[in-house]
Amino acid sequence: MSTPQSAPPPSDPCTEDARRLQAVLDALPVPIFFKDAAGRYLGFNVAFERDIGMPRARLLGRTVLDIAPPDLAEVYRKADDALLQGGGVQVYEAQVAWGDGSRRDVVFHKAILADADGRTVGLVGAMLDVSDQRAAERSQKEAVETVRAAQRLAALGTLAAGVAHELNNPLTYVLSNVEMVADAVRRLRGTPPEAEGWDEALHALDDALEGAERMRIILRDLRTLARPDDRVSGSVDVRAVLEHAAAVASIELRGRARLVWDVGDVPAVRGTDGRLGQVFMNLLVNAAHAIPEGNPDAQMIRLSAARHGEGSVVIAVQDTGVGIPAENLLRVFDPFFTTKPAGLGTGLGLWVCQNIVTTLGGRIEVESEVGRGTTFRVHLPAAEAEPARAGLAAPGVAPRWRVLVVDDEPLVAAAVRRQLAPDHEVDAASGAADALGRLAARKFDAVICDVGLEGAIGVDLLEQIRRRDPELGSRVLLVTGGMASAVAERVERCGARCLHKPFGRRQLREALQPMLAR
Repeated sequence: MSTPQSAPPPSDPCTEDARRLQAVLDALPVPIFFKDAAGRYLGFNVAFERDIGMPRARLLGRTVLDIAPPDLAEVYRKADDALLQGGGVQVYEAQVAWGDGSRRDVVFHKAILADADGRTVGLVGAMLDVSDQRAAERSQKEAVETVRAAQRLAALGTLAAGVAHELNNPLTYVLSNVEMVADAVRRLRGTPPEAEGWDEALHALDDALEGAERMRIILRDLRTLARPDDRVSGSVDVRAVLEHAAAVASIELRGRARLVWDVGDVPAVRGTDGRLGQVFMNLLVNAAHAIPEGNPDAQMIRLSAARHGEGSVVIAVQDTGVGIPAENLLRVFDPFFTTKPAGLGTGLGLWVCQNIVTTLGGRIEVESEVGRGTTFRVHLPAAEAEPARAGLAAPGVAPRWRVLVVDDEPLVAAAVRRQLAPDHEVDAASGAADALGRLAARKFDAVICDVGLEGAIGVDLLEQIRRRDPELGSRVLLVTGGMASAVAERVERCGARCLHKPFGRRQLREALQPMLAR
């Protein structure tokens, strides 16, 4: 008869449960940790130990102040204190120093640990590494901004040759007429006005003025589309933006279709002139490219704008072109998708348009029929109503004002002086220091100041004038031929009126009149 063997001693159920729990936690890929109410590490899984890069013996019983870099440790300590004192669940994102020396973006999920009586005895936490996701988001954002800039340059590049042609035509007869007038004045100097040659010279001057005005409008439209996109969205005049876009795109429309203007009385919309101008110019150019050249009277591009309910505006670009096949209609907003021949399109224009419109809180729709044409509709939220601006001064006898012109380009200063001299007393300063000296020596009613003064910028001079004489500071007109984006931001923030070069006597007087009427 065999002797019965003795049974093994019973295991501690608490110890066995702890081993099972540790085994489960170690099988999880997500780092998990436990802390007591004093913030000391009581336990963790192998994923936490691996990612932090410290052995178990060094971690147990330590706090984040002992193991984490000082700048990160304080963030963790404050978060732990807030959870231990306030209870509940905590989710936040922070960086963590990984064992390989890198810093990773991590989302923490933490919760309170309580005993049987509900008293807080510690906390449990998990760390979700989102570094790759955040890096991808940053890369995508940078890529979108890069593509937007590239697409704008590509669109303007497409029009560059046409714009050069548009400028060269009036520039040719401006130069020819001015030369003719200069010769006539030298020849006819001292002769009476009725002498032969004076009428022809005056007609030549009128033609030169007309050509200069044409060039000014072309440059104005291009400047509107080239404005920086990083401005804060504000209130945009739909009609003005559409006029600028249509003027620039008219080079592409010529020889293909007639433009039908159907823009009603619509409220301003949220956005920026540059972004919205880019959208509408792109839609107009695409519409033009959808129509073969050679029979413009039989083809049409309709540009319309109308209210849509109380809170939005719908702008539509409709063409009678070749249309878009149904199989391509769902892909027109995809990046790099294009049906244009090689070299005529990047496939990014409509994708960028959709991104701009969506960013501004709107949407863009398309419908098309092969052989009959395409319509793009842009829905944009209306801007909040702005208080009405003060009108111009009532007609009457205009007073004679003393005006200081500040420009380090002598020919520009002389031209402005001649434009104002018949009605006002005009003095000129060659720079900021010269201007401050003249302002200290005598009283002026208004200042016209170039933004790009040598060694300074007009905004700095404006701020000095405002400190010395607030009343005169409200009568400073800034003029510019172009600004870097940082300077443009300062000009916009300062709230002063700004007139863009080139300008004529009428534009200058219209800019000055509201200030002098105060």
